[in-house]
Amino acid sequence: MTPIRIFLSSVQREFAAQRSALRDYVRGDPLMRRFFEVFLFEDAPAADRRPDALYLDEVERSDIYVGLFGSEYGTEPIPSYQVYQGTVFELVDQAVDFVLSKINRAIGTRSESVQAPRTYEIPEEVVTEAIVNAVAHRDYTSNGSVQVMLFADRPEVWNPGSLPPPLTFEKLRAPHASIPANPLLAESMYLVNYIERMGTGTLDMIRRCVAAGLPEPEFTVTDVFVARVWRLPSTNQPAAHERTRVTGQVTGQVTGQVTGQVEHATGEVIRLLEALRGAHSRQDLQRALSLTGRANFEDRYLKPAIDAGYIEMTIPDKPRSRLQRYRLTERGKIVLARARGAPGTEPPTNAQ
Repeated sequence: MTPIRIFLSSVQREFAAQRSALRDYVRGDPLMRRFFEVFLFEDAPAADRRPDALYLDEVERSDIYVGLFGSEYGTEPIPSYQVYQGTVFELVDQAVDFVLSKINRAIGTRSESVQAPRTYEIPEEVVTEAIVNAVAHRDYTSNGSVQVMLFADRPEVWNPGSLPPPLTFEKLRAPHASIPANPLLAESMYLVNYIERMGTGTLDMIRRCVAAGLPEPEFTVTDVFVARVWRLPSTNQPAAHERTRVTGQVTGQVTGQVTGQVEHATGEVIRLLEALRGAHSRQDLQRALSLTGRANFEDRYLKPAIDAGYIEMTIPDKPRSRLQRYRLTERGKIVLARARGAPGTEPPTNAQ
């Protein structure tokens, strides 16, 4: 029997260690390796060929292609590509349905109605408004098209157009006049209730996002106008807009009091803190976490923990010393205890 060939891929180095771990797991299991063969592009032997051509050939040779997409890299959309055609109203409906089919949805009970209510992680009205605005206000003299792209942590709606004067990004967040780029189209969408009131679309998006516990939408212009709406962050990884550096200093005293505000550590950092019992070398920590790639370990685990003040080097003056070890700081102990839900471990925000 010929094993099923699985091409396991991800964005650059984002999941290098995880890819290797999955490959090693399948190869190490007597039953799995009998039926499956895992291929990683970095395992391909050197060849006198263009990397993109070699990559596509390997995809063709594989029976299954598995893509790993993270939440922080932010440059690769979820792998689903659709081109829609039809009337303006059909295009809007199809694009909205596409986004809603890819985000989380909760179904309620029929306690108040014969129809069970449904709630999306991003309000349906926000998704609709972003797409309607792009279609109604785009520059139809441009050869570009409206693009709706869904990333792991956000949808983005790209519109070949720009803000008409005298509108500014600040004015979009306050009551403002409606200056449609296509008045007849905007009026038609208003008459069939795709647009509620002229000049209130961005305000409605902001209000509904805040009411749903989401950050306010972002509006930017590069070569196109971009509306960006943030999704709910995952349980173990803060969304990109929430990632902030720790400010403040550890006093270095036995009390372990912390000045400033301590951020919520990422899942990777918490795993590293849990692996620290005393002082350990980098190699020991990688083995404890079952990580094989040094770059991945340093970029996603070690450096963020050091920068945040959660761990420290035993030989800080010689970072690359072969005798270097890493240990928890008082700040790190507090954060770890809080992650475990221990009572009375909330660090003071204004300790002296």
